[in-house]
Amino acid sequence: MKEIKKFISQFLYRPYLVFLFCLGFLFINLVLDGTLFQALRFSRDLRVVQNRIQHLEGKNQELKEKIKKANDPDFIEKELRERLDYTEEGDLIFLFPDNL
Repeated sequence: MKEIKKFISQFLYRPYLVFLFCLGFLFINLVLDGTLFQALRFSRDLRVVQNRIQHLEGKNQELKEKIKKANDPDFIEKELRERLDYTEEGDLIFLFPDNL
């Protein structure tokens, strides 16, 4: 018992050893509790969410630009001609039979 008291008193007079012991105890506690792994997971999840937000903001900007274009009559006419094969009065149209 006396040897233990002597060891503890020598240990307590060395602040760097006490600090290292507390640091080790804290690390072991965080690992066993799972808090350290949870913090690392939250950090990773935060990066994933930030990347997703950045991607969606870029997509949102593209959609806003498309909305601005959609209000332009020339753009609407161009889309009608390209996508729906609309023609204006006076355009020359060629019709080919399917069974040639």
